[in-house]
Amino acid sequence: MEVSILFNRECIYTSCLLDYHVILIYEEAEGCHIYDLDTWLSFPSSFDDYIQKAIRDENLMQQKYHRKFRMVPGAVFLEKFASDRSHMKAANGDWLKPPPTYPCISTADASNNLADFISMDPSVGVGSVMDLDALIQKFSK
Repeated sequence: MEVSILFNRECIYTSCLLDYHVILIYEEAEGCHIYDLDTWLSFPSSFDDYIQKAIRDENLMQQKYHRKFRMVPGAVFLEKFASDRSHMKAANGDWLKPPPTYPCISTADASNNLADFISMDPSVGVGSVMDLDALIQKFSK
C-alpha cells in the first residue's frame, strides 16, 4: 500500500498516515490556493503555506514515505471520476460510517474507478503523477 504523511490534520494526532487524500489546487494570477476540507489550516490556504505546514519537507523522511501527487484537471475529474462507495464498507458489507445522502457518482464509462485516481502509477488513470519537488515547481509563485 502506498501511504502519505500529512500534518495539521483533523485526526487524533497532529500528523496522519493516509493511503490517499484529495485536495483542490486553485490557480489565480496572484498565486495558488489549496482547498482541503480536513485541515486545521486556513481555508483556503496559500499553496506555499500549505506545503510548508501540511506537506512539509521530505528530506528527513525515509524514501518510502515520500509523497506522490496525481494532478487531474477539474474538468477531467468531473467527467471521468466514478465511485460506488465500496471503499466505505467493511468486509461484511456494513458501512464504516453513514454514507452521503446524495447518489453515487458514475459516468457513462464507469461506476467505480477510484483505484485509478489513487494509483501513483503514471500508466494508470488520468492526469499526471509527480513528486513533491515537481509539485512545488509547478505551483509555487
